[in-house]
Amino acid sequence: MSAEDVALAFAAARAGHAAAIDPQLLGELHAAAARTGRRVVELPGRRVVVGWADGYGPNLDGDTLAVARLTGTRLVALGICLGLCWDPDGPRWPGREATEQDFDDQLAALGGAPIHVKGALPVLHETGLIRFADGRIRLGPALGAWSEASWNELRVLRGRLPGSPA
Repeated sequence: MSAEDVALAFAAARAGHAAAIDPQLLGELHAAAARTGRRVVELPGRRVVVGWADGYGPNLDGDTLAVARLTGTRLVALGICLGLCWDPDGPRWPGREATEQDFDDQLAALGGAPIHVKGALPVLHETGLIRFADGRIRLGPALGAWSEASWNELRVLRGRLPGSPA
């Protein structure tokens, strides 16, 4: 494989939330990511996402980096989706499937304003955090790029997520 093939595969993984990768490129893709402070996360179906390597992520608390942040209603929607779809013992992506009715039930239990929180689902879909189509919800490939530290924090809070199994 040429250096150009690796560069194109790396760019596709960075730009497309989850890219299908030729297995022959995987080793070189991991090496290219490591050289830039990134890591390649392999997902089911020969798909990969690119995230920050531990210790290389941007300082989100600093003033020099503008970071898109989810609004409160979008965070509630993501929390419900994580509670319904994330299986800590299974693969992070795509997780379990939930229905729109499951989401509505959890939202009603929270007593939230349904139209605002439910309106966040298409935005979360567009960012790759979830997949939402035909009344079905799954976790999105962008979650595969979350750091191990983020998943460990989520494990601690798992019982507080709406829809989490007891």
